[in-house]
Amino acid sequence: MFSRLSMLEEIAGRVESLVGRIIVAVDGVDGSGKTTFADELAPLIERRGRQVVRASVDDFHNPRAVRYRRGKADPEGFFLDSYNYDSLCEYLIRPFQSGAAGADIARFNHRTDEELSITCEVNPSAVLLLDGIFLHRDELRDLWDFSFFSRPIRGLIRPHVKKGWLRS
Repeated sequence: MFSRLSMLEEIAGRVESLVGRIIVAVDGVDGSGKTTFADELAPLIERRGRQVVRASVDDFHNPRAVRYRRGKADPEGFFLDSYNYDSLCEYLIRPFQSGAAGADIARFNHRTDEELSITCEVNPSAVLLLDGIFLHRDELRDLWDFSFFSRPIRGLIRPHVKKGWLRS
């Protein structure tokens, strides 16, 4: 029988076998388990001797004034304005890809609506494990060495999401 752990172990083995710095993106709808998946995968990769840099696109939001300029419930604004992809690329993706000794894993706190800078050291064979929504956008999808799309299984969406705008 194929278990979740065996699937994660297989993925960790494939990621570990790749040479140099690797970027793994875990995309999917809200409540689909992206963060849980990435958090479960990270220690399996680390046990194989690779440093894992964990990051989330949620730490690269745009300020509220930008995010909600089309209205808080506007679907086009949600897709186009939620995240600052220029900042994600400038402070995390490009430094990571170029071999820099450090990269910012967070640049904005969307709860306080304030900029920040959380930097971590990055070794030469590190794996960047990034989770978040919209990571398969046209302008981003070619940045990933490995990517996944997580979708909820009917009835398994977290209850707080089920009560919101996303329905199973």
